[in-house]
Amino acid sequence: MKRLLVLGLVAGAVMLAAGAFATVQNKAYVTFKNMAGTPYTETSSDLVSADLVGPQMTITKSQQNGRTLQNGSPILVSSGDTIIYSLSFNNLGTDSATAVVITDTIAFDTVVGQTTLYEPGSAVPDTGAAIAGGTVTALDYYDGGTWIGASSATIPATAKGIRWAINLVTYGAGPYNAGFTVKVTSP
Repeated sequence: MKRLLVLGLVAGAVMLAAGAFATVQNKAYVTFKNMAGTPYTETSSDLVSADLVGPQMTITKSQQNGRTLQNGSPILVSSGDTIIYSLSFNNLGTDSATAVVITDTIAFDTVVGQTTLYEPGSAVPDTGAAIAGGTVTALDYYDGGTWIGASSATIPATAKGIRWAINLVTYGAGPYNAGFTVKVTSP
């Protein structure tokens, strides 16, 4: 009776591609000796691969002067004008994204000689709204030190930022939109 000593080695490599995609390639190898101790040439299996799935979130921001309807970057604004900010987001991946948080604080920064105030009620979507296959689980505003839960109508004009928490963003559809308006109170 012949006994073979079989040693199986498994080697794999993960190759990351753009975004959340990755391919796992794997091949099995075997080396062995016969009962007399003579080694035999290593043999290998076919190469197998699996594509890992994952979300790939993208976001773009645009702006428009509410009075002149000028859009792009930069736009010209005067005291009393409103700036409408639009955020367009999408999941270009191959799996849904969960616990998505979109944060915007840039529009609320004060530039020397210019101030802006949030227009109450302008943040969309609001808490509880259905969007992107999920729901807005929270709409928060930043008061300069803390994030505070709110609704679009209860965010104060002095807010320094807005963020949306969305429990699920499905893939392969969209884009989805969020946004808000600020009023230029001076230059």
